[in-house]
Amino acid sequence: MQNAFAGLRKWQELALENWLASDGPWLCCATPGAGKTRFASRVIRVRNDEHRKPFAIVVCPTDSLKDQWAHSAHRSDGLNLTTSIRSGEGFPSAYHGACVTYAQLPTIASTVQTWVRHHGVSLLTILDEIHHCAESAVWGDGATRVGDCSDRVMALSGTPFRSDGAPIPFVTYDGCGFAAPQYAYTYAQAIAEGVCRRVQFRLRDAVVRRKWSSERDAEECQWSSCTEDVGSWLQSGLVHDGDAVREIVNDCWLELQKMIEAGDQLAACGIHCMSSGRNDLDDKYVNKIGKVVRQITGMVPTIVHHGVQGASAEIRRFRESRSPSDRFLVSIRQFGEGVDIPRCRVGGYLSNVSSEMYLRQVVGRYVRNEDRLNGQPQYAVMVMPEVPVFRQFAACVEEEARVGLEMVERSRRDNEREAAPSDERPTVQTVSVTGNGGSIVMSGDAFSLDDDSVRKAESISADFPAYPVGDLARIISRSASAGVASAVADPPMHVQCAELRKKCNSIAFRIAKDNPDDFANVGHVHGEVNKRQGVPYGVENGQNWIEKRRGVDGLQQRLAILRAMMEALG
Repeated sequence: MQNAFAGLRKWQELALENWLASDGPWLCCATPGAGKTRFASRVIRVRNDEHRKPFAIVVCPTDSLKDQWAHSAHRSDGLNLTTSIRSGEGFPSAYHGACVTYAQLPTIASTVQTWVRHHGVSLLTILDEIHHCAESAVWGDGATRVGDCSDRVMALSGTPFRSDGAPIPFVTYDGCGFAAPQYAYTYAQAIAEGVCRRVQFRLRDAVVRRKWSSERDAEECQWSSCTEDVGSWLQSGLVHDGDAVREIVNDCWLELQKMIEAGDQLAACGIHCMSSGRNDLDDKYVNKIGKVVRQITGMVPTIVHHGVQGASAEIRRFRESRSPSDRFLVSIRQFGEGVDIPRCRVGGYLSNVSSEMYLRQVVGRYVRNEDRLNGQPQYAVMVMPEVPVFRQFAACVEEEARVGLEMVERSRRDNEREAAPSDERPTVQTVSVTGNGGSIVMSGDAFSLDDDSVRKAESISADFPAYPVGDLARIISRSASAGVASAVADPPMHVQCAELRKKCNSIAFRIAKDNPDDFANVGHVHGEVNKRQGVPYGVENGQNWIEKRRGVDGLQQRLAILRAMMEALG
């Protein structure tokens, strides 16, 4: 407990204090990009120090977020979270927890309940981006079943509301029907404390003419005056070969070049494409947008959509890329809420979705401040169609940012007054005080890196290309001050286990192929290894059973057994 707060930002410290002092379901509403994942992983680590048999279930909307969560928790707090839980399998005691998707919850809820009943597990359920759940829907029902058998439930969201207005499980509401979080952290506060960067908006207007097959005459609409049927007019105007798309992509390229010229050599851009609801049409559309990007910039973009196998790995590769020609990510609903690519500072919005929740989640991909910029201007740019609803949204975000900047300016003036000689300080006389309700004010400093940690991080950065210098410095700083074991030397356990499984399967295949008289197939080879490792009879997947209970050590032992078998069989 003495190191529970080490390395956290001020808002995360306050949130952790609030969590530890409370009981029951707990909602944290923090602006996108503020560090909710970092905060939640520390909660898991603190519980591990306090409970006899702790385990965490982290629920995410997508597979890519599930993978990102596991890597982030390992990097920041040395936690090992498995990403491959299946219905009916035994308790994975080798891990600190598991990352699953909301879609998985209905199928694994009974399995989790069995772990709690028969293994004495002290369960923490973390519902990330909980606004995806509705109490009456399948995902909400699955979240409720798992949450009800948990000791504590933590809900996280940057936008704790649903466009359909449906109630969200484990969220309390005030008398006006608004979510009432146990802890809140706003975009204005994040800007004032240097946690998030300001987003500038560039809006592009267009005149769209279209003709329905059932009509004789064409109709026309200018985006900047479009207040009805907005989604349909956006869809008509964002055709891949239209001027509007080319102008938005070109603006993104110009803004990106400014950042590169200013010294940010890793700056990147995300292009968010619209979805028609049909995977085949979406895949064609995003590929055509990729061609437009290539024509304008001369760069081959990374494209992720429904048909791309291994989208999570592709996004992670793009996040870690340092190539000067790898700067554009074109996607449909893959680079959305919770996906963290800090080097993306320019966003192009080619979608016809106009709900505030979706817009805030998209903009949230670009607000996270980066330590690696070393004092360079921290800002991002969103290029969007100029429809009134987008203009109003941009004005709202700009106003929140202005409030944050005013907080910074007030703090600067206060510091100047404190630094002035006492006889030169301005004085103030109270005229009157009238009670008029109240408010909550929170302040604090963003986590800053000491020079020694930065120097050490820079000296080893070449050995760990997957980690930006800022992340390495954070780990080094926390390891020195808090005694947290550095997780840099080894990848997360689920990644190590995946590599070991591949090696085991490869050797088992070779043994079966070269020795058909001894082993009819690969399954018979694994069956022999299961006997030697003491896997209970009847277990369907012995290799998976070993991983979940003995982790890396168990699979390394399995690999050694297979190698010995191959050598003995010649």
